[in-house]
Amino acid sequence: MKKPAWQFNEIDWAGPWGWHQLAAQKWQEILTKLGYFETRTWADIKSDGNNHAVDIQNTPNPEVLKRLAEIHQDDIDELFSLRLSGKERLWGILDNHILKILWWDANHDVWPSKKKHT
Repeated sequence: MKKPAWQFNEIDWAGPWGWHQLAAQKWQEILTKLGYFETRTWADIKSDGNNHAVDIQNTPNPEVLKRLAEIHQDDIDELFSLRLSGKERLWGILDNHILKILWWDANHDVWPSKKKHT
């Protein structure tokens, strides 16, 4: 079973989920959590129910497709969501065992959850 690795060269610095807005302390928190994920396998990470791929054609947020086109990533079929806390997510493109990190989603805005019982 493969353990995760991260690729940062596709990171989206601007845009609604850009990394330009992060303070140094938040970067440290994120890197610490990524270090924890590195101790697990992808099978384990995916099995906990919080980390998963989504089909971009089913996005509830039209800004996702717009931003993917703007950053020349509109030829992909899936995005992968890595949950860091209650609302916080990292979004990227999972290529074998490497997550090509795109976005920092502080408020679960990229792919908002459907509210239960509504």
